[in-house]
Amino acid sequence: MAFGIGRSPLMMAMGMVVLAIFLGLLIHYLATPFGDVMGVSPDPFTRYFPEAAA
Repeated sequence: MAFGIGRSPLMMAMGMVVLAIFLGLLIHYLATPFGDVMGVSPDPFTRYFPEAAA
């Protein structure tokens, strides 16, 4: 039984750790949308909004 009485706190703790790591990585990637990690360049954005490149 996956969510039995004995293993329930352990499963909840593991779920919270995984959620915290996922949200931390998501915030990091969203904070730098044109970073090297995701491989996206700002060229399409600056093509349509040239004043933002300056």
